[in-house]
Amino acid sequence: MGAAVGYVERRGYDLVLYQILLCAVCVALGLAGWLAAPGAFFPEGGAPALTWALVIVALLLCGVFNYLMNVMMGQAMKSGPNAIVWAIIQSGLVYPFLMGSLVFGVPTGPRRLCGIALIIASVFLYAARGNAAGNAASGSDSQPARADGSGAPPAPRQAPLRRWIPAALLGMLFCGINQCAANLPSYLERGSDFSSTFRTFAIYFGLLAAALADRAFRRRRVAGRAAPPPGQLRALTAWAVGVGALSFLSTKFFTFPGLDALERLGAGSMGYPVMVAACIIGFFPYGALVLHERIDTRQAAGAVIGLAGILLGCL
Repeated sequence: MGAAVGYVERRGYDLVLYQILLCAVCVALGLAGWLAAPGAFFPEGGAPALTWALVIVALLLCGVFNYLMNVMMGQAMKSGPNAIVWAIIQSGLVYPFLMGSLVFGVPTGPRRLCGIALIIASVFLYAARGNAAGNAASGSDSQPARADGSGAPPAPRQAPLRRWIPAALLGMLFCGINQCAANLPSYLERGSDFSSTFRTFAIYFGLLAAALADRAFRRRRVAGRAAPPPGQLRALTAWAVGVGALSFLSTKFFTFPGLDALERLGAGSMGYPVMVAACIIGFFPYGALVLHERIDTRQAAGAVIGLAGILLGCL
């Protein structure tokens, strides 16, 4: 996902259109899964009415708040330090941890508290590395690169804190809400009986609805906006099909089964913290081998600390 967004932004392509195309691919795959196995889409024998309502509302809201999180991230990164904005927003991982511990009684011992602290520390270490990379490339402390290593054009001169901090904090809130909403079915009575295909479909349906509404709103504000050139549309479609298929399959076969498994093991609150840490660790070799980034000790330390946080949090 980070690689695709980096490509779209480096080319100056329409990021909202890319998200619409990607979500459309995922929704189509979900509908295909429903048609292929209609009996496996919903729980056999039904589920409590409250569970139905909570699962559907939560998953749709997950998609909507996922989109809103991206919008706030973009707003904050226009005038704030990109790497720090990224770290603040990703710190929303603490919300599903608190939901599991405070609402659903997931045990929280010293090891898990240390684990969550290490994972958050790894986020900020990775952000410090991204900030340093941007400074080295631009020769200025006011133009950091994106923390995902995408190499997107650096932000212009930083605005005062009051300009970008509210957007970053809203992004963190929206990040936490969408993660809590995605995690919620795993805790509900028979909530995990809803297939991962249905859950993936519902999230991307909510995200698609939010992206379409945003695009319609933007078009009303900017009359006569030109359609993207055919070459851009072809490139966006190709990326959307490839990344959309990969995102759908990874969410279906890994994300939701993983959240369900962690909940059964009494570690449901660590689902999203573990995934965020795994993304940080996974981007480390990608940045080095594909983007040819210089190996930075803070990034390496972030990967090691994130791995330690995963191990402590899941013990």
